[in-house]
Parts: sequence; C-alpha cells; structure tokens
Amino acid sequence: MQIIIVGFLSICAIHDLCSKTIPAFWIWGIFGLVSVYRLTMIISGKGTVAESLFCLMPGVFLLFLSHWGRAVGSGDGWLITAVGLLLERESFIRFLFYSFSAAGVFSLGYLLIAHKNRKETIPFVPFMFLGMLITSWGDSL
Repeated sequence: MQIIIVGFLSICAIHDLCSKTIPAFWIWGIFGLVSVYRLTMIISGKGTVAESLFCLMPGVFLLFLSHWGRAVGSGDGWLITAVGLLLERESFIRFLFYSFSAAGVFSLGYLLIAHKNRKETIPFVPFMFLGMLITSWGDSL
C-alpha cells in the first residue's frame, strides 16, 4: 500500500512544484483509499481507533492552520491526514520527521543562497514524497 501512496504523492508533488496546487481529485482519491485501508486494519484487529486518532492529529492541525493563514495549504493538510491513516504510529512519526526536516533544510538553503525573504512559499508535497520514500524504504528493511 505504501508503494501506491508513493506513486500518488509523486503525481501530487509534480503538480505542487508546477502550480503550488494539488488537484482535489488526487487528494480525495488518496484519502478515500487510505480511509478504506485503515478501516480494514481496525476491523481485522491490526490497528486501533486510538492509533488512528493519534495519526490524524497533525493533519487536522495543519488543516486548521490552512484556514487561518497562508503558512500551509489545505492540500498539504489533507495529504498528511491521509498518510496518517496509512502508516502506523512509529512510521508516521518518522515520515513527519523526514518531511519537515527536508523542507527545513531546503528552506534554510533557499533563504541563504537565493536571498529570498521569509514570506516566500515553497511547495511542501515534494518533501512529503521524499519523506514517504525514506519511510517506506526504512520499513521494508
């Protein structure tokens, strides 16, 4: 399932890089797919509702932030919520760490090298794609 989501995230990353938007079709497709997957995991006893709620919190928080300012887009929040439904707690924490760390390192370099100001926005989904690649690779070892 993680490989399928990596594929979806790669398509969303390309859209995000080109237009700083993510088509709703892809967001809802990913969200619907992982929702069914998580529900199946809970019913089969391989996941819990508590773990699901824990993994939903960062995405829901970003969705609230997206409505209060321009710091994060709602598509980013929805995609993080979807990935939270897909991954187990430890993998999800690693995914968030890798994604935000990569975005932070890039942003710092972008500020220093390109001399951009702090109001400049960057697409975040490519970093989510990278974080998911690293997490999936680490989980498979």
